[in-house]
Amino acid sequence: VSGVLSAPLGRVAVAVAHVQDVEDSAGWGLEACIDTHKAMRKEAAKLVQGHGGYLLYTPPGTFQAVFSSSYAAMNWLLELQEELGPAPGASTVPELNTMALCSSVHSSSGSYSDVACVQLRRAAAVAQLSTFHLKGGVDVGPLTSTLKPNGEMSYNGSAMKRAACLAANAAWHEVLTTLESVREVLGEVRGETRGFGYSCLSYTWVSHCLHKPYRPSPTRLTSFSPANSSLCRTIRRYRPTPPMWRPPATSAAV
Repeated sequence: VSGVLSAPLGRVAVAVAHVQDVEDSAGWGLEACIDTHKAMRKEAAKLVQGHGGYLLYTPPGTFQAVFSSSYAAMNWLLELQEELGPAPGASTVPELNTMALCSSVHSSSGSYSDVACVQLRRAAAVAQLSTFHLKGGVDVGPLTSTLKPNGEMSYNGSAMKRAACLAANAAWHEVLTTLESVREVLGEVRGETRGFGYSCLSYTWVSHCLHKPYRPSPTRLTSFSPANSSLCRTIRRYRPTPPMWRPPATSAAV
């Protein structure tokens, strides 16, 4: 997956977006719904790339991305709203009756009907791109990341759950965010939360290749097994003791 090496790690901002209502898009058909989701995902991926984030794979009707800052996450949701939502003051595109169009194509031609129906569904899906409604939620916090065998990055943490709850409870054309995200945008983040920092997979891999992990060499290592006390042993590593410093001898006064 392109961009997985630059996926944010550690303390990140999570943005969740819900597009349209499931009941409104259910009547379009499965193919039209999938084509519409692919078209919207392309637009969302372009905006995510512009803000240095990483777009996760989600089912149709939902988009989820992680960013290195709450400011980038909020801007991504607002820009996605502008791209997918209707223009201000413009009338919505009339709904296309794909079933009626497909039935007319079936009656007029034979083998050409299947290809024509697919094209009509895709045209209807593209036309619906200007009538979508969006709502979202943003939260920030430390997340655990995992690189899957197929090359995708997955995240887990309480920040993702809170962002999903905020997006679910938001009204259409509304973005809800936590106070911690607002404080981060305003530069009022508490000192203990700054220690997590920002990182990405490529930085972690380079640091792993160039720098050896720090391994302290204690003078005494103790191994203990609670199941069998006879396995308890103490391994001692002695270091050469430096000579003791002694003050130089002073000559007595005659």
